[in-house]
Amino acid sequence: MLYSMGVWAPAAARCVAAGFYALKDTKTPAITGLFAVGLCIGLNLLLMHRIGFLSFALNTAIAQIVDFSLLYLLFRRKAGSIGGRATLGLMLKVAGISLLSGLFTFGLFRVMIRLGHQRSLMVLAEVIICGCAGLVCCYFLSRLFRIAEVKATLLEFWTPLRRRLGK
Repeated sequence: MLYSMGVWAPAAARCVAAGFYALKDTKTPAITGLFAVGLCIGLNLLLMHRIGFLSFALNTAIAQIVDFSLLYLLFRRKAGSIGGRATLGLMLKVAGISLLSGLFTFGLFRVMIRLGHQRSLMVLAEVIICGCAGLVCCYFLSRLFRIAEVKATLLEFWTPLRRRLGK
């Protein structure tokens, strides 16, 4: 659970790092990455005796968020305005949609568990059903919040698939 707080950050940091690479700057992402690793190690040494194994997930999430934040701030300084308000608005929408979809999926799974299926094959089917229902929920919420990137991503996925199927 603690790790999931920062699971988005490495993907975001990789996108920002690509901006540095396009500007022929490979040192900045390397330096911020090293700083994040050092921070993670330091926090682990500090907290592992206080909160146990939970410190590893928490500190990894913190270090990843710090790495992204540093890269983002340094890239803004280097490249100028990059549509920060629009990006922040999109990030908040996606975070809200992810939270709502996750709650929906978790609630659906809890309902299915109460049905009393104990066989591992039934649990697997329930997980698959809940995962698919969560994706559908996420899609419809994305359309409701007018996130254009979702439609574009689906087109990128479906177009080659339709060609392969001959449609």
